[in-house]
Amino acid sequence: MRPEQSSEHEGFRLLGIGTSLAGLAFAGAASWLLTAISMVWLARKLGAHEFGLMNMGLAVASCAVALTAPNLNVWGSRAIVRNEGAVGDVMVAVKVPQIALAIAIAATLTIGAYLFLPAKSALVIGICSCTIVSNAMGLQWVAQGIGKLRYIAANQLISSLVFFLIVLVAVRSSSDLWGGPVGLAAGQIVAAGALLVIFIRMGLVGRLHLRFAGLPKGSVPGATYAVTSITAVINQYGGFIAVSIFSTATALGLYSAAARIYLTVMLVSALITTVFFPILSKYNHTDRRMAGRVVIFWIGGAALIGGLPAALLLGAPTYFIDLVLGADYAGAQNLIRLAAIGIFGNLIMTAYSMAVLAAGNDRAYLTASLVSAGVTLICGALTAVLGVAAAGAGLAIMDFALLICVLPAFRRAYDRMHLSVLFLALGALAAGGVLFSVLHREGIGALTGVAVGSAGYLVVGGAGALLLIQAFRKRGLL
Repeated sequence: MRPEQSSEHEGFRLLGIGTSLAGLAFAGAASWLLTAISMVWLARKLGAHEFGLMNMGLAVASCAVALTAPNLNVWGSRAIVRNEGAVGDVMVAVKVPQIALAIAIAATLTIGAYLFLPAKSALVIGICSCTIVSNAMGLQWVAQGIGKLRYIAANQLISSLVFFLIVLVAVRSSSDLWGGPVGLAAGQIVAAGALLVIFIRMGLVGRLHLRFAGLPKGSVPGATYAVTSITAVINQYGGFIAVSIFSTATALGLYSAAARIYLTVMLVSALITTVFFPILSKYNHTDRRMAGRVVIFWIGGAALIGGLPAALLLGAPTYFIDLVLGADYAGAQNLIRLAAIGIFGNLIMTAYSMAVLAAGNDRAYLTASLVSAGVTLICGALTAVLGVAAAGAGLAIMDFALLICVLPAFRRAYDRMHLSVLFLALGALAAGGVLFSVLHREGIGALTGVAVGSAGYLVVGGAGALLLIQAFRKRGLL
């Protein structure tokens, strides 16, 4: 066995990932910033109408991605973590069907759009279909499986940087709508290519590695991965589709602004998930007590770090509109508040649901995914009667529905430490939201208000976290 492989499968140490974690955190923060700036640039340059059309196209493409079973990546990563098959075999087993399906689906979607939709909508969907194929090419899950955090960091940074540069150079007016999806696809393809070269140089994948061995039987989740792939897309993009059908393009632009804020902040949760998922997958089979500690750090980190933007958007969305989006999006205040509630719910939900998956409890995750998808579809249907606000409410409700379904799997786990962390995060969010709201009502300027409100949130959250850690140590739980 090659040294690279054996060293990665000896096991993870929670406190031994500091250097790699710091690099991943830096890359994740840079990636988040570049993506956020790119989306703000697109929103301002395209205007609410064209920005809404672009997001409609991306939402349709993302729904089509469900047919390529993207959640198969999760189980592929789990197979690598458990050393159930050669990395190259697992990679080929996952990627060959995904890429083949993606090409066929993208072609079918484009042809169908030109046959049945107005010319401009068809053009937008055709352009956005390139992201179906680029998404299927992604290899970050392989780096996650072998525990190479620096490669995950490189993937995120390369993808976001290419996206940012293309958007910055190409998008100058509302006629440059194509720059968003093309930049997104180009970033994903370049990042995947860079990782593939790295894996070949490491000897994990042969240059002509074409053997289709299939996933190890112990890691294949049966129909679960296909169903949860579909529900995941419904949860994220069902609102876009509903608003596209029942509202105007301008209303879609306002909804898109709130939803894109929601999805951008989700990168915080994705970063923490990237770090802890392979560690938890390993410890669930070797050290249950350490697995409990990982879950606590995971939930606390996701909730407290991501809770700050949620508190800001909940308490004072006008600050964000004034500083970032511009006057065209003034009508999105309430939608942004709903997105803020959804942001917090998603941060917590992601930690719990990924912990369930890492433990191999696919049934609990499947049940929760179906319930939350049902909630999203109901909210989408209500858009026809109640307008865009119903889809916005879906952002706030769906993740809490999923969380409620997943929580029973933890009813006896980890000495209920996770509930204490959850209550702390809720308290910090509520206190931060109230503080931002008061600052806004008192007429405090946007920059000053954001600075003061953020400082207050950090004081409350930090003090609570320190008290909780001390309490856990006294009980011998940390």
